[in-house]
Amino acid sequence: MPTLKTLVAVAVVVFGAAPAAAEDAAALLNEVRAAHVAARQSIRTLSAGLRVEQTKPTQQLLMECRYWRVGTDVRVHHDFAPGSTIDYRVVAGELRDVMLPGPKGYDGLPGAAERRAVSDYTTRTNLYQNLLLEISDPDGKARDLDALLAKASGGVVAKRDQLDGEECVAIQLSIANQRGQAHDFTLWLAPSKNYLIRKYACVANASAGQRHEEVVTAWAEPAPGVFVPTAARSDAYDNGRLYHSRRATATDLVVNAPIGSETMALPALPSGSLLHDTIDGVTGKVDSKWRPIGPMKPVAPIVAPPQSPQAAVEYTAQSTTEPRSAGFWVLTASGGLLTLLLAVIAYRRWQARRA
Repeated sequence: MPTLKTLVAVAVVVFGAAPAAAEDAAALLNEVRAAHVAARQSIRTLSAGLRVEQTKPTQQLLMECRYWRVGTDVRVHHDFAPGSTIDYRVVAGELRDVMLPGPKGYDGLPGAAERRAVSDYTTRTNLYQNLLLEISDPDGKARDLDALLAKASGGVVAKRDQLDGEECVAIQLSIANQRGQAHDFTLWLAPSKNYLIRKYACVANASAGQRHEEVVTAWAEPAPGVFVPTAARSDAYDNGRLYHSRRATATDLVVNAPIGSETMALPALPSGSLLHDTIDGVTGKVDSKWRPIGPMKPVAPIVAPPQSPQAAVEYTAQSTTEPRSAGFWVLTASGGLLTLLLAVIAYRRWQARRA
């Protein structure tokens, strides 16, 4: 028969181990978060070309753009349809988008512009999002690690793990999308790369067998101790079958070199361009300084064409079910192109009714 002393010792070991393990996991998570933030902050400025290619089901170029970043201020230039360009800038929680047309213009307008809260914006021209410096949440919006953890429903688990023979820390959490559907995430952060994210996997609980993975496949150390991912692969699986794959590559990467304010500035907006402003809820013509020309009208809700349930999932949950058409990718990469073009049509019809 075990003695009372022995039973007490066993109870201390058994019941005392769980709180100690929990404390160790919490300490590990705090350590990883702090190191990850420091690694991101060590990238003070960044400029690069971004190239995104689809490799499955077919091989094709999806998008190319030029990307600049100073702190959290982002500027992107994207050549779109023949002769037209799209430029956007993110600063102070606000996004401004300028579209300059090709020879045919936009239904007689010299240009189009958009202003919206950055939290409402989804785009595949985001270099940080493509290279896992930010992660797509279940609604396709880019989040840094802290913002992603803040959206977790339930507990967050951190533990030491191996990924392809490399020591990592795996973080597990669950996040619900806007429709309340849970998605389980696992992120692997590499101590050898200052705890930047090396890989993440996401499983949509409502879609059995749907799994999305992204992994960094190449790194650069442009300055001693400063690491930057330069290539990543994204794969989507259905019951273990790979049905969609793409890769993103950063070219001409320069880190922590001065970037002038003239580079970060948007191109001039031609006077008479149409502005679609979802922050103030108005649309209408503006001059080159984004000031109204004549009356502005309330932004009317844009009714999207009917979608199949699968198409709806692909649009709102880009991080878990990859789009299966190049057209979808081009649309998403262009940012607010569809919104702006529909706004142009609505504005022209409104003018016609007034006439």
